[in-house]
Amino acid sequence: MIHGARDGAMLGLDLSLRRSAFCFIPSTWVPGNWRSLYTSPVEVDATGIKRICAIVEVISRVASEIQQGELVKHVYVEQYAWSASGNAGQAEIKELGGALKMRLYQHCDLEVVPVNASSARKTLFGKLPRMKRPEWKKFVVHELQKMGAPWDDDDTCDAFVIANHGRGELGLPVLSVG
Repeated sequence: MIHGARDGAMLGLDLSLRRSAFCFIPSTWVPGNWRSLYTSPVEVDATGIKRICAIVEVISRVASEIQQGELVKHVYVEQYAWSASGNAGQAEIKELGGALKMRLYQHCDLEVVPVNASSARKTLFGKLPRMKRPEWKKFVVHELQKMGAPWDDDDTCDAFVIANHGRGELGLPVLSVG
């Protein structure tokens, strides 16, 4: 993947074992046009390796299909909390991330770029005061809904924030209120 590329058809991902989510932003996206985005939470009724395989399958199918007349060209993912202490699913989330990266590279020739969540929020909202994770989640959902976003789940909102930041890394227009 070439970071200077101007073709911004991209997929933003929020990976978790509880509920992952994706947000596809077409290259022609006008910031604030919520109807042109393709989003969905990814919930599976499985555990262990079956859950990881099911999540990877859904996301790789979305990445390989034509969305709104375009193929996904870039994939950005919220960087996992590598140092999160007490996180019982930490090993599984790393496995999920690795399995997804490998699948997208082998089957779609896509490299997954990790994005720091606080950097992605800064792209959208500018500098904000420190908050704990649950407060951030509520804040992001609330603020996006005030802007007209149709989502009420924090996973899809996080996937959008990551994709929006990815557009900025490519030099494309982003939604920014900060």
